[in-house]
Amino acid sequence: MAAAGVHRSNMILLRDLLTEADTKKDTPYVSGDTYISTDEAKRIYDYMGYDFDFNQFVLGMNVELEHQDVTDGSLIKTAMISAAHLREVPDYYTKLKQYVEK
Repeated sequence: MAAAGVHRSNMILLRDLLTEADTKKDTPYVSGDTYISTDEAKRIYDYMGYDFDFNQFVLGMNVELEHQDVTDGSLIKTAMISAAHLREVPDYYTKLKQYVEK
């Protein structure tokens, strides 16, 4: 099922961006790996019309990939999770990283 206002044919799916080896990595804060490139994040950021801090969004996209069971691999849904956090706390992912690294 597509996210509200997003047609299935327009959905950007994680599986379309990753190789098989990529899918076996740990989450970014554990492994230090990045799954979503800055260019891909920018494409989604612009498509969704977001205006919060882009660097926080890139961090968020990579962190929220852990919810693939909920998003079904949709990067639009992943972006929506990240956006929800950033609307509440503009530096959410910086704070999360500091908390995880303690």
